[in-house]
Amino acid sequence: MEIFEVLEINNVIAVQEDGTPWSGILCGDDGNTSIELKIDDKLIDNAMLILQWHKMESGRYEINTYIS
Repeated sequence: MEIFEVLEINNVIAVQEDGTPWSGILCGDDGNTSIELKIDDKLIDNAMLILQWHKMESGRYEINTYIS
C-alpha cells in the first residue's frame, strides 16, 4: 500500500504550501522532507509527514516515514 493511500484511508491529505494536494518528486541518493497534512480541509497545526530516504549499495532505497 502506498503512503498517501494509508493517509487517505484515515481521512488525511498530504498538502503543498498552498494547501493543494501534494504532487512532487523526491530525488537524490539521500534526503529528507516534511509535508503538511490536512483533515477535512483544515490544516493540522501539530503534525507533519516526515520522509527520509537513503540509496543503499545494492541500488535499493531505504525509506523511513512517520508522522511527527
